[in-house]
Formats: sequence, C-alpha cells, structure tokens
Amino acid sequence: MAQVDYNRININIGALQALNALNDINRHLAIHQTRLATGKRINSAADDAAGYTIANKLLVKSEGIGVALDNIASASNLMTVAEGHLNNINDILHRMKSLAEQAANDTLGSEERQAILEELQALNDQIDAEVGQAKWADKYLLGQPNSEHAAEGT
Repeated sequence: MAQVDYNRININIGALQALNALNDINRHLAIHQTRLATGKRINSAADDAAGYTIANKLLVKSEGIGVALDNIASASNLMTVAEGHLNNINDILHRMKSLAEQAANDTLGSEERQAILEELQALNDQIDAEVGQAKWADKYLLGQPNSEHAAEGT
C-alpha cells in the first residue's frame, strides 16, 4: 500500500473528503466481511448492543438446555439398566414363589424338598448376582451385593 502524505491531503479539501469516504468504506467492508465469515449479523456489542446482549443470553440458555438434555438422556439410560435388572429379579422371585408353593405340598418327600431348597438357594444367588451387576458409572443401583461372587457377576 502506498504511503499517504497527510500534510498534502490536509490542505486539499477534496482529497480529505475522499480519504474520509475511503476510510468509511473500509470500515463498512470490514464489518460485512466479518458478518460473512461468521454467518452472524451481530458479532460485537458495537453492531447492536441490545441484540448482542439478547443473543448472548439466548446462547447461554441454549447451552444450559443442551446440558440438561444430556443429563436427561443419561438418567434415562440409568433407568433402563435398573429396570432390566429389576425385571430379571422379578422373574426370579416369581419362580421362587412357585417353588415355595410346591414345597408347601404335604405329599413331597425329603428329597424333593431338598431339591427345592437347593434351587431356592441358587435363585437367591442369582438375585445377589443381579444386584451386583446393576451398576451405572461404577455405582451400585440396587444396593451392595450380599456376597463376593455376586459383585463379580458369577
């Protein structure tokens, strides 16, 4: 860019007006280039102070809503995990109820009752395993498991 001799322009009114117009055009050009580059009408408080303040508030609210939606999705996933394990425990409890009703039958012998007792113990271990496996972010959802093998999920 050529060196401007401002002393010569200061005495030439026409040149001074042209320089002022050129500076004004360059300023407007810079504003429009910034708007084109960012895709935003308001890029600074100088563009529109009230609009800039409103836009910033809306941006903050939008980011807050995004975080809230992420938290809701995470909570929904946590509930899905807990629900799956609770459904499994419910199925086991139904089987245990059925076995208890069978054991109440007076016609069963000691071997049958012993087999039912062993199955009930195995089902109890399965419940412990479900409790131990119901975890989200390394935290137990259904309480601490009752035994070591339940915590391992075996």
